Amino acid sequence: MIRETEGLRLRDEALEEELGSPYEYAEQLVPQAPAKKKRVGPILAASLCLALLWLVFVHTAHFWGWNAKQDLGRMFTFPAWALLAAGILGQFLADYLRPTPKKRGGSLLK
Repeated sequence: MIRETEGLRLRDEALEEELGSPYEYAEQLVPQAPAKKKRVGPILAASLCLALLWLVFVHTAHFWGWNAKQDLGRMFTFPAWALLAAGILGQFLADYLRPTPKKRGGSLLK
C-alpha cells in the first residue's frame, strides 16, 4: 500500500502531519508483539534428565561392580539418544495436539 501511494506520488501534508509518515503509520497499524520467553516443555525436560541420569549411571556403574561400557560396547550411549529422541517427539506431539487456548475477555462476536 505504501509503495502504491509513493508510486502515484500522492502527498497530503495535512494527513502526514496528523498521522506521521507512511512508515510510522504502518508501524502503528501492525504493532510488534513482545518476544515470548521460550520454555522447554516438561516432556523434553524429563527425557533430558533421564538421558543425563543414564550417562551418569553408565560412567559410575563400575563402583557397583558392573562395567557398563565394556558390556554395552559402543552402544552405551544409545539409550540416552533414544530418550532424547523420544522426548523431542513426545513434546512435539504434546504441543501439536494441545487444543488452542480460548480467548478470554469481552468479545463483540459471541
